[in-house]
Amino acid sequence: MKKGLVPTVFVVFGYSLLLFTGCSGQMNTTFVSNNMSDIAVEPTDARTVRMDCTECYWWTDKDNRVCLSGRGMVKSLIHSRYDREFILSFVLDTPSQGMGKNYQLTHTSTRGMIRSGGNIYRFQGTYGIMGTENRNSDRLIGAYRSGITINAAKLFGGWSKPVPFLIFGTFTAVPDREGRGAGWRNQTEADGYVRKFPDRVRVGASTPSPGAPVK
Repeated sequence: MKKGLVPTVFVVFGYSLLLFTGCSGQMNTTFVSNNMSDIAVEPTDARTVRMDCTECYWWTDKDNRVCLSGRGMVKSLIHSRYDREFILSFVLDTPSQGMGKNYQLTHTSTRGMIRSGGNIYRFQGTYGIMGTENRNSDRLIGAYRSGITINAAKLFGGWSKPVPFLIFGTFTAVPDREGRGAGWRNQTEADGYVRKFPDRVRVGASTPSPGAPVK
């Protein structure tokens, strides 16, 4: 390899990586069964499954809640019917004080959807925690752990019995200037999974609506 080529490769790679995470963000999520009443032996369910979002955005809603959504798509080599779509959204309430903020995750915080091979799975949170820190260019980085319950759509309507899981992961989110993240949040709240918050008294000036530019 010619002299000077190695540094050039690293510069180009680093710049490309910055563009990738800087323009659309990213999120990774690992699933592990939290079922303490039953366990499969062979094949076992004592394993983890990871799903990635290649886009991740944050914004504040009309009630000044911090919102976060990510989406990932894995294309099938066989047919588009077998593509796998994964969407995960969080709506956060009152944080802890300080530069790094911790949010308690409740039953309204976490929603998600997996669509694969004609099957649809939806999940909602039970409890958990998320930590966030602000970075340059309005980026938000963080990590989370959340208990969830997953339901599978039945062939003739309705949903299966909920199965408990634990999810955890990290993310880098960028401002949702085009409303993509807000649209994904709506998708995770479809089919009866809408978040229901108690009424809050709003004080002071109005805040950006979902999908509005984050300043």
